[in-house]
Amino acid sequence: MPTIRNLRASQVRILPIDEIPYAEISLKDHAQGIGEMFGLTRQVEPLLDVGNRLTFSNALLIYKNGQYTHDGKSYAIENLTIEDRRVLTNIVGPTEICDRIWDELRKFLLKVDTRSDKPEYKPIIVTNDTNCVAQMSFSIKDMIAGSKLETAVERITQSQDNYGAKLDVYPSSFRFRVSYAEPPIEVTQRNISIVDREVIFEVRARSSVNDRVFFTTSPSCSAKHLRLLEEIEKLFA
Repeated sequence: MPTIRNLRASQVRILPIDEIPYAEISLKDHAQGIGEMFGLTRQVEPLLDVGNRLTFSNALLIYKNGQYTHDGKSYAIENLTIEDRRVLTNIVGPTEICDRIWDELRKFLLKVDTRSDKPEYKPIIVTNDTNCVAQMSFSIKDMIAGSKLETAVERITQSQDNYGAKLDVYPSSFRFRVSYAEPPIEVTQRNISIVDREVIFEVRARSSVNDRVFFTTSPSCSAKHLRLLEEIEKLFA
């Protein structure tokens, strides 16, 4: 089983435009209330220069450096940003904590929303990204052993100037592009685009290839990411 360290999760929830109650959460008490829920510090929204006219960015509220406690364990919230139709959460921990933070924020929004036709705050789409450091039972060299790629590495090694040193050539990372063709019509109708992302599996910076330590990213929830690492471990162990 891989040993996992420094698991981080990012989540973006996109809601219908104008569904987030800007008038209510802009009130000082409510803006402060959101920060107090998670021990967050509110940041001043950046001003943008648009055609000689200063305007605020899409971010309605920006918070940093909080924490969320679940089952007696605390998780750092690196930032929480509320925009005109997006809620972005970055934490140190599993995706489940992002989900729980949203659940509490949604309850707060429903509570302060004074509109007679208040929405359900149901996202059109939820995207997840995770990254972590994984100690595996194999090195990246083992991943190419016996393959044509190993032969290519041998050719690369032979083609290099060695300057009197012993060469050690190996791939430093594997990157896999994830593209999203034909997204659901409810996404495209609202001018929401899902950009290509990557699954990355690379030798951890400032470590030796023989340490068998990897930095990995995946455009998925942490449960799927960790399950992927377990499956890769079985392939090469």
